[in-house]
Amino acid sequence: MPGVEAACVTTAIPLLESSQTSSIPFAVEGKSPPAAGQEPVAQFTIASPNYFTAIGAQLLSGRLFNPFDTKDTLRIALINETMAKRNWPGENPVGRRFTLKRSGRDSRDGTALEIVGVVSDQRQDGLEKTPRQEFFIPYTQAPSGLTIFVVRTKGDPQALLQSLRARIWETDRTQPFYAVTTMDQAETRGC
Repeated sequence: MPGVEAACVTTAIPLLESSQTSSIPFAVEGKSPPAAGQEPVAQFTIASPNYFTAIGAQLLSGRLFNPFDTKDTLRIALINETMAKRNWPGENPVGRRFTLKRSGRDSRDGTALEIVGVVSDQRQDGLEKTPRQEFFIPYTQAPSGLTIFVVRTKGDPQALLQSLRARIWETDRTQPFYAVTTMDQAETRGC
């Protein structure tokens, strides 16, 4: 669409109270497992390839998601800078793996993810809060029923609302379209 620089779907965006961020314990492959209950925990977000461009995150190393990351390919993740520094200090974590821990199960039973990139920290919980460890999974490998559409525009985002609504409804007339906000509004409210 004219005026759109990037668009994506995701389960969470920085500063949005209605975002569905969840946290999960994980184990770093190749490192001694911590005592039960002492596992590191990270927030996770499911996102489509253009997510990082749409929210203005910077790729620090590796690569971003692409259309070739599907449910039939290697399970991958991008991690934020905080997660990289805490778990692989002084190292490049690209190509390393971590395993998601399921409550009450051994780490071998969890999903192993290979890190393909590191992105800049995003402040999910507010501008004044320290970023937490966070990782991102491609939407194509873990589709979610709850999605947030994110659109980065070249001009006034309010001017595109009607066109965006019409475009979304061309695909699915039953798709709800509510809680529209700009990132400037979210920053001002301090969500």
